[in-house]
Amino acid sequence: MVNVKTVLDAYRRDAEKETAIECLKILHSIGGCDATEEWEKGFDAAIDTAFEEIRKRFGIETEEVLDE
Repeated sequence: MVNVKTVLDAYRRDAEKETAIECLKILHSIGGCDATEEWEKGFDAAIDTAFEEIRKRFGIETEEVLDE
């Protein structure tokens, strides 16, 4: 017999991961300006930190975001 809770939990995890990947794609697209001014360097650092925190929390490899 199929455990409905187990199926729903797996579906929820997959949906969360897909949402996190979409968020990472957005972060990747707005970061990386590689500016020379201090504010812009801080912006890039903040985007990089947010990207890594989300990536680690949802167990996403960088390649899953950048290769798509």
